[in-house]
Amino acid sequence: MALCRVCKDKGIKKEADVFLKEDKLYLCEQHFNERFEKNVLSTIKKYRMAKKDDKILVALSGGKDSMALWYVLNKLGYNAKGFHIDLGIGEYSKKSKEVVLTLANILKQEVIIIDIKKELGATIPKIANKITRKTCAICGTIKRYYFNYVAHKNRFNIIATGHNFDDEVSTLFGNILQWNFKYLSKKYPVLWEDEFFPRKIKPFALTTEEEIINYVKFNKIPYITCRCPMSENTPTNYIYKEILLELSGKFRGLRKKFYKTYLKDVFPLFNQQKEKYLNKKLTHCKICGEPSLHEICSVCQIKQKLKEN
Repeated sequence: MALCRVCKDKGIKKEADVFLKEDKLYLCEQHFNERFEKNVLSTIKKYRMAKKDDKILVALSGGKDSMALWYVLNKLGYNAKGFHIDLGIGEYSKKSKEVVLTLANILKQEVIIIDIKKELGATIPKIANKITRKTCAICGTIKRYYFNYVAHKNRFNIIATGHNFDDEVSTLFGNILQWNFKYLSKKYPVLWEDEFFPRKIKPFALTTEEEIINYVKFNKIPYITCRCPMSENTPTNYIYKEILLELSGKFRGLRKKFYKTYLKDVFPLFNQQKEKYLNKKLTHCKICGEPSLHEICSVCQIKQKLKEN
């Protein structure tokens, strides 16, 4: 029988409820939750992500990461409201909306819901049939637009997303392999606000997927387990995750050292030259006023194409 490390150090024999592979650590449910919440708070403070009086908009997909993020931010005392986009993708969107509303009820918090069909006149599947671009690219463009639009409209100064450590380290690894300088100049747990965008934060940047899975289980946080049926196969990022996990199994702490060294020593070098890597200057869309690389933003262009079709 494996014992909780914290309880054992206190002279108490209590069986562990979880084993964290990355840290080779056995913990009971209570001490796991305490450690999880303490680490998230530490990440927020370390990177100066937010203060308790900031207005935070949490982007909710219905998946474990974003749902756990909304839950823990509220538990830590942050002013965090939920935001969900109903993409109109059949049962997937229906279930996603249901779990978001369930958690809103548990937290006794507001949730803003945008219905894409009402906003654009068509659901994501219908938009994908009418516009010759990859479905995930269209969906990503629309979601990013409404994150900023809703934040501006409701005066949220921060947008929080549930990107976890595994996501961050694997995408970083992939972009270093391809020397994507534009990406590397912006890859950080915080994107600071400017004249176009509110601040964007990733409080789970140092929290592993394994830890989030256990946190939602112990705290009975509702979430959907299925993937979006329209998502395209993206095996590359999955392969990067597998490679890094295998290496981490042989060299303890390798992933964390890789990521933290980048944040401390490498990111500042790229960030100093970020202007060099930008393709075009941003402006405001002449139709909706939102940030855009062109006179008319991508979402307003989509609206025009839908009307033409």
